[in-house]
Amino acid sequence: MKLSGQKFRFSADRADELLYGSGLVPSGATVMGLLSSVAVATKIAKAAKRCHLGVRNTDKAAVLLAGMKAVKPVLVLIDWDECEREAFQLLQTLRQDESLKRLPVMGYVSNNKADLKGMAERAGCDRVYFKTDFLNHLEDVIARCAL
Repeated sequence: MKLSGQKFRFSADRADELLYGSGLVPSGATVMGLLSSVAVATKIAKAAKRCHLGVRNTDKAAVLLAGMKAVKPVLVLIDWDECEREAFQLLQTLRQDESLKRLPVMGYVSNNKADLKGMAERAGCDRVYFKTDFLNHLEDVIARCAL
């Protein structure tokens, strides 16, 4: 999203405030998102809320990992387009951690980055959708992981 030539990004210390005002996150199971798009973060937050789940979105892998200690993550969603380097770091850490290695990890990528889709899946991402499919089926993806 661009406005006056500036790209809006999450601030690591204020990521939750963007979606919940005061940084409050609903209790219980939580969807974790590693992404940079405010528009996608908002869609994820709305879909998670409809599934009675909390959500934490940020564009920093370290912040997301730290947040996983405070909540019960049920799903990790990754923006492979804008957070590629952070995503590979996060995925490596998740797959090496015994308590998190079975956590479902889904992501999305633009159609023109099909090669990245394959690389992400080989690296351990459970499923990588093309962005349009991801957004069209977002609530279903979240609901399936919440069961």
